[in-house]
Amino acid sequence: MQIQDLEAQTQAIIMEQKPVIIAEIKEKISVFGLTEKDLFGRKIPVKYRYGEQEWSGRGRKPLWFQGAIDAGVLAEDMLVSN
Repeated sequence: MQIQDLEAQTQAIIMEQKPVIIAEIKEKISVFGLTEKDLFGRKIPVKYRYGEQEWSGRGRKPLWFQGAIDAGVLAEDMLVSN
């Protein structure tokens, strides 16, 4: 039971500190003018667009994409032209 108690305490501390850490990170991003590219490297280009929704074509299909397909929109019609 000690391990479970320690894990629960650790999780409680993490949840308590999370908002503080997020605020600190946001402040540093603002102060240093960091961009998404600075933080995560190159941005994956958008492959599909439908209205305001965008998807890189990687990973699981978003619900909006599948909804458009189900409504009769062709995937080719949502392709972003380069």
